[in-house]
Amino acid sequence: MKRLAVLGVCFALAACGGAPRGRDYGPPPPPSNYGPQRPYASTTPPAAAEPSRPMTPPKVASAGPLKTAMVGAYMDNQEAELRRAMHGTGVLVARPGDDIVLHLKSDEMFEGNSFDLSTRAKDILWRLAPVLRHFDHTVVYIDAYTDTSGAADKNMEVSRKRAFTIGGQLVKDAVPLSRLQAHGYGEDNLKVKTGDQVNEPRNRRIEIRIVARANG
Repeated sequence: MKRLAVLGVCFALAACGGAPRGRDYGPPPPPSNYGPQRPYASTTPPAAAEPSRPMTPPKVASAGPLKTAMVGAYMDNQEAELRRAMHGTGVLVARPGDDIVLHLKSDEMFEGNSFDLSTRAKDILWRLAPVLRHFDHTVVYIDAYTDTSGAADKNMEVSRKRAFTIGGQLVKDAVPLSRLQAHGYGEDNLKVKTGDQVNEPRNRRIEIRIVARANG
């Protein structure tokens, strides 16, 4: 709980709009010279020392400066790398406009009803982090949602803490805190419209939205 309290102080909540809709998901492109598996050697870190992150993430080179005219191509390249990194994880990669959105299921990201990341979640974020670090001219919004079961204020708190937890893990994996914004939406923006007190797994989700930040 103390760790969550610290994260709560560190993260600036983003006042974001409704959840974007994806264009298509499609198969991942063929392997290339760059990808998260190369700097990390394997998709799953070896078991040692700290279970969540047993070694210091190696350095990843920047993709370079980003001008407004280059945003489309920059995000195309990032989308391709994210599809490679997320291949086989069950994470959906969508491309609404020039943004990229990763769709994750809360039930697979967290242990039971807790705020503890599952082993699967840590592996997913381990794969994601080097791509975010390579394409470093972006802002990363971590948006968490719940279903309508339980009290609305409790759901808001749960979603907020889960967004902070994911952000905290990305910071451990060397994604700069200054590029992350975490926000909990609770029962707002339901993916599947339901009445109150409905247990709907599709509404319990995390969306990681990546937005280009061009300079000139």
